[in-house]
Amino acid sequence: MFSSQIPSYFKKNKDWSLLSFLYFRKYANNFVANKATEHLNYKKALEIIILLDSSNRVKAERCLVRFKVEKLSESVIQFWKIVMMESIEYNYSMHALNTTIYEKSKIHEIVSDSTIAEIEQNYRCNESRIPKSLDYINDKENKRNYIPLASRDERIFKKQEDNEKGSHPLNGENRQEIEAAYKTMKKEQMWRLKSGRYVEEVLYKIGLSLTYEHNVHSFIIDAEDETVKKHFDERELEEISDASGPLVPNLSDDVIEYLKKFLNKKSIKEIRQTINEKDDRFDVDYDKEVYHDLDYIRLTIYSLVREIENAHLDCENLEQWYNCHIWNAIFDQSFGNMKEISVVRGDGCKGDWIIRTNSKGNKNEFGYGEVGKTWIDKSGIKFLREVSLKSLKTLKDMLIDLMRTCKWNPDALSKLQTVGVVHSGLVMMVIRMDNPKGYICRVNRSNIMEVPHNEENFSDILEILAAVLNLKSIVKQTMKIVDMKSVLSEKMMVETFLQAGLSNKRKHIFEIPVCTSTPKKTKSLE
Repeated sequence: MFSSQIPSYFKKNKDWSLLSFLYFRKYANNFVANKATEHLNYKKALEIIILLDSSNRVKAERCLVRFKVEKLSESVIQFWKIVMMESIEYNYSMHALNTTIYEKSKIHEIVSDSTIAEIEQNYRCNESRIPKSLDYINDKENKRNYIPLASRDERIFKKQEDNEKGSHPLNGENRQEIEAAYKTMKKEQMWRLKSGRYVEEVLYKIGLSLTYEHNVHSFIIDAEDETVKKHFDERELEEISDASGPLVPNLSDDVIEYLKKFLNKKSIKEIRQTINEKDDRFDVDYDKEVYHDLDYIRLTIYSLVREIENAHLDCENLEQWYNCHIWNAIFDQSFGNMKEISVVRGDGCKGDWIIRTNSKGNKNEFGYGEVGKTWIDKSGIKFLREVSLKSLKTLKDMLIDLMRTCKWNPDALSKLQTVGVVHSGLVMMVIRMDNPKGYICRVNRSNIMEVPHNEENFSDILEILAAVLNLKSIVKQTMKIVDMKSVLSEKMMVETFLQAGLSNKRKHIFEIPVCTSTPKKTKSLE
């Protein structure tokens, strides 16, 4: 006989999943906090719906199919960790201060010394918030207001879960698409690590355990992603991060020397004096092809000085304001001497802005910009570590388009890369994507940088300007590789001529699978 609480979940919720069912059950009076029991309750309830409720039969059948995957997902595993921790915390709050050695030894069998110390400290600091009995939770009025002490961890986990998943759950078509892409890969061309494991195989297995879309489903690896880090050891992650990629040309000595002029300038007066120093490179000797980057640095610094003087950066501004007053000067103006390149904002482009060629017909795309949501913590680290799945897939799409333009020539593939910038308010981070080995596209992140809002920290802008000029160098270098496609194609044709009439065996062309399609939102069957 099933609890009346179980059917009510399926009546109150249009979208069913094991995780939401468990959270619903968690605050029921008769929640047993046993994984096997609660999972069985969910499964049996679905089976009853299939037998007795024809209107929801198809929906229940789909949930039953997903159940096998969901119960092994990171989100469900984390849920039961939280439940176990809460149970330990409640027990410890009642007995920790006067417990016997025997009771302590039992707790030590479950959790480590450091965890127990943390729980004890939390309860001493938060004693006033501890419910005196479980009756408090079961009381209907208090149930709404009661927040478990582990809710902080739940919120952190929920945020992490939201970052890991896409907009919608993966469906059967998505699974088939991912499997089909994986089956096209030849093992001898996969990325084999020193440990003997293949990166493609590991990412595929990770993807099987996830119910929501993640970058691993498109065979994109981000060595800083928490989900990915759980499945590789430190040596493997280091090998992935350090694998050689496309070279980035060094900044010119002139650029470095000019940036150094503004180091350690702590007042607007000093900065203005440096800007206005007589320099024939900005006057009679000015040549846009030679000194554009120096002029760009000067212009951007002057623009920032005016914003600081007017105290505009001390206010909360709309993102569009930052785009016009800050990021236009920092990003858009850096490409001023590249006639063949435009920074395009809006007008239906893939992101908030893209870097693309101005040529007629097919336009090659080299970079992508995303304006992020407001971060929660003061430093902005929370947001900027959460590069959206859309950004990573867009960078891979751009990279594959460039590879196609180069006709998948192996001499070109390892030299191509695309760039992205994620920014929010005054904070930014640069991301790069390349194809170091095999079928894998790799994400590289810069450190987090912030545009200074006062004169004391003005030198911080210098690293940002250098980063943008490095990004520009990457775009120029990648453009050169793409423009050499005719030369590369000629080499391939020479090989064809040499083999003409000697063999009918077609040479296999190495291609990287495209990103998996974004899951479509499923309509409710109710």
